[in-house]
Amino acid sequence: TMIALEEARHHERDGKAVLLTCFTKALGTSMGRQFSGGDVVATNFHAYMRRIVREEGLEDRIPSEASDDDVMRNFLPRVAKEAVEGSEDLRGAFDVLIIDEAQDLLLDAYMDVFDLLLSRGLEDGRWRMFYDPNQDLFQSMAKPMVNRLREGPGFVSYRLTKNCRNTAHIATFAAQAGGLKSDEVLLDRDTAEVEKVFCRDDSDMRSKVSKHINDLVKKRVKHDQIVLLSPVTRQNSCLADGLEDGPEITERDDGPGSGNSIFYTTIGSFKGLERSIVVLVDVWDLEKEKRNLYVGA
Repeated sequence: TMIALEEARHHERDGKAVLLTCFTKALGTSMGRQFSGGDVVATNFHAYMRRIVREEGLEDRIPSEASDDDVMRNFLPRVAKEAVEGSEDLRGAFDVLIIDEAQDLLLDAYMDVFDLLLSRGLEDGRWRMFYDPNQDLFQSMAKPMVNRLREGPGFVSYRLTKNCRNTAHIATFAAQAGGLKSDEVLLDRDTAEVEKVFCRDDSDMRSKVSKHINDLVKKRVKHDQIVLLSPVTRQNSCLADGLEDGPEITERDDGPGSGNSIFYTTIGSFKGLERSIVVLVDVWDLEKEKRNLYVGA
């Protein structure tokens, strides 16, 4: 994500029209905050597709009875493709395409839209895709699509082998959780070990999480430095009724300085983002939750 943002800034300075996009709403919103106006459109891809479909007056072509999954994977990209095909302003509108967390968007239907939006298309145009196949929580990592991209004449692959985001303890924990080899860590900071707390049931977990959060607050940790991450939505969490005492929990993230509540969201929704302190909850089966642990850490 850091590299994707810097890449967008680089091309913006060169006066290029850039589409910087991703799958999740939260990451798209965060990226959008960093680019106001100018030549960079930074947003999650489904929000962008909905916008162009609405602007081209094609909303009625998306069946109202379709499931959310069908809309996102099939109908919305299909109608968005029609919107781009029918608009001279949209076809080839971007000089550069940058996709973060690309493992979530490697489907034919999405690639068809990207191909039309990018000047000279995916085969000859300028694009960057940053992805980690181990973070494919939404089952969108289409291997045939990766192979198709590799066949392009200008395709170059770069493997990122240095971890410049996590501390050594966190990087080691994430690698172990995902059954992977740990990368070289660049952050040279002496930090605490990853704290692992075992719980009997939902009630016990709620109690222990509440105590941990309150201990952090007593140490003057700011509320917006903490995030509660879970594999499940709030209503299915041990924290459905909030913490036993202490701060309120919110599912709305307004960014830094956003108040006195602790942000709660799913692991999948938070991908690509970060906080100083991450509290992972609702993990009951370490073997089945390997990927969630890896992504959350």
